[in-house]
Amino acid sequence: PPVPGALDQIVQRFGTDIVAEVTGRSRRIVRRASPGGVDRLAVENRAASAIAAYEKWGQDTMVIEYSLHGVPHALGSTWTDPENALPAIDEPLMDSIDDVDTIDWDVENVLRENDPWMKLNLEAAEMCLEKYGDEVGVSVTLPGAFSAASGLLPVAKLLRAARKKPEQTHRLLKVCNE
Repeated sequence: PPVPGALDQIVQRFGTDIVAEVTGRSRRIVRRASPGGVDRLAVENRAASAIAAYEKWGQDTMVIEYSLHGVPHALGSTWTDPENALPAIDEPLMDSIDDVDTIDWDVENVLRENDPWMKLNLEAAEMCLEKYGDEVGVSVTLPGAFSAASGLLPVAKLLRAARKKPEQTHRLLKVCNE
């Protein structure tokens, strides 16, 4: 099996109660069952990590990161989430920028009630707000339109389309920005 990265080994060795993390990673490798039956971090650990970091270092904001792949996944791209590696887009929704006009874009899929990953992140933010919201700002980050688009259409094709088919690229970015 692949060897976990140094930070993951520290978290696995000492546990989530001891190690506070302020890396901006969307997850750390700690197995917990989620509502969809997929092993991933439980929301308590995401909130606990942000709270532990604030308690230890007193930074001026607590950030819960939604993930670069969250929007593309909610809109139809598939991704892998290997145990000992970073998540990655496995199958982008689009093969060509021309697909932008043929897809029925249901941006409702990214809403809290329809996207389990968004729900977990917003619940983590609510836990942080409940504990320290009167002391420090709490936010959930979302990827920008270009980052989200790169999860729907392979990056090389997206960059080529930006130059050769700017109108279609603009429509895709507009969907991602909604």
